[in-house]
Amino acid sequence: MPLDSYRCYWRKARERTSCLPGALSFATLKAGSQDDTIAEFECVITRIPIFKGYTPHRWKKCMDVMITKKAGLTQVDSLCTIVLFQPDCNYAFKFLGREMMAYTEKTGTLAPEQFGSRKNHRSIDQAVNKVLTNDNLRQAKYLGAICSNNAKSCYDLIVHPSAILAMHREGVPESATLCMFQTLQEAQHYVCMAYGDSDNFFGGYDIINMHGIGQGNGSGPAI
Repeated sequence: MPLDSYRCYWRKARERTSCLPGALSFATLKAGSQDDTIAEFECVITRIPIFKGYTPHRWKKCMDVMITKKAGLTQVDSLCTIVLFQPDCNYAFKFLGREMMAYTEKTGTLAPEQFGSRKNHRSIDQAVNKVLTNDNLRQAKYLGAICSNNAKSCYDLIVHPSAILAMHREGVPESATLCMFQTLQEAQHYVCMAYGDSDNFFGGYDIINMHGIGQGNGSGPAI
């Protein structure tokens, strides 16, 4: 986690970006990035959990916010639940995802047809590939089938052991996955409601075998 990369990220960050309500916000870290001493201190504090494999107690609190996916549809099953983490926690997760994707591109371990969350890959190109594949099947009179699957709630259904093994395969150290998934396993989920934030939470130490990484997790797309 280079200091220059850390400072560049927070200087470009939008102050109004949502995060877990509290004393620390995007505006706070953005302001701190302007000072050499504060920026170096915050970078070190954020780096330690990743490389030592532990989770700060403060990172184990998050806020679940339900937002509309389509205008006018407010039924619960039509809403999308976004998880708001501490800003420095989510930066650490995003850093892991970014480094993991850089490793996969360098080593060529991703399938060529994988276009999602990759640099220099556009969805329109994948759509053209699909049309050309169908044209080739039809003209050559080959048998074939294409499955267009919408992986509903996929971020909430990711199995942690599988995700950890996949991340280790792509160069992520054990300490980093221990930090991330201990945070997710023991996270206390508060709920944002129309009349304010909940006082009670679900999750925490008494829940085992939690799955999913949370919509809004900075490393989600890479995982």
